[in-house]
Amino acid sequence: MFSSDKNIEILARLITNLRHYGELRLMRLQLDFVGKMTLVLSALIVGGVVFCVAGFIVLFLSLAATYALAPYVGGYVMALIIMALIHLLVAVIAFSMRRKLIIDPIANLLASLFLDDEPEEESTP
Repeated sequence: MFSSDKNIEILARLITNLRHYGELRLMRLQLDFVGKMTLVLSALIVGGVVFCVAGFIVLFLSLAATYALAPYVGGYVMALIIMALIHLLVAVIAFSMRRKLIIDPIANLLASLFLDDEPEEESTP
């Protein structure tokens, strides 16, 4: 009779420990998700800021190139057309290489963040 009561107590402790273990695993998954989403969102924000700053730099450099080119091509209208064609050429090149320049790096970043095979385990001595 004592062994049966002892087995029930051990089984109850085992179930309690398993429930606690499951709660800890769920909490770890949530923390991992929050950490990884923080990295993704910070990369998006930094990328957006860099994109805006680069856009302004390209705009001002294009205007400077237009003013420098105008005396050689017959006026500002012709210099603006040449600059527009250069921008169109760069856009076509970027669009044709979008997989290599944009899609693959983003996919690699997300895969390395979310599909790591081995979770980081704390080493126990």
